[in-house]
Amino acid sequence: MKGPSATFDTNPRGHETILVVEDDDEVRATAVEMVEDLGYRVIAATNGPEALDLLNADEPIDLLFSDIQMPGGISSVALAAQARKLQHGMGVLLTSGYPAENRDDLALRAFPVIHKPYQLDKLAQMLRIALDLRHGK
Repeated sequence: MKGPSATFDTNPRGHETILVVEDDDEVRATAVEMVEDLGYRVIAATNGPEALDLLNADEPIDLLFSDIQMPGGISSVALAAQARKLQHGMGVLLTSGYPAENRDDLALRAFPVIHKPYQLDKLAQMLRIALDLRHGK
């Protein structure tokens, strides 16, 4: 008879601060919970202008995790570019529920993308990759 099997969390974890930008309340709440479960500190925004306000604050943010499709008059690519100007060295991870979305957009190809719905293990890997890219790892 086998004893109880131990479950180990092998997901990459971190301590950095991540700005989650998502207009859908339920999706944002789920994303925030998942990112926090991985050990990160999370700040959340509902759209690009709100995210820019947070980025203009004195608090350092290590990574922008943003939905590609957002209301508010600023695209995710423009938000990412502005975020990097405001906070040099910031990582970027974009997310989308539409796998083929904007594939012809060369600017979008500059950033890693994770497709919805994502699982915790995939999110953990992609966050760590995006954060490590900041330092050329």
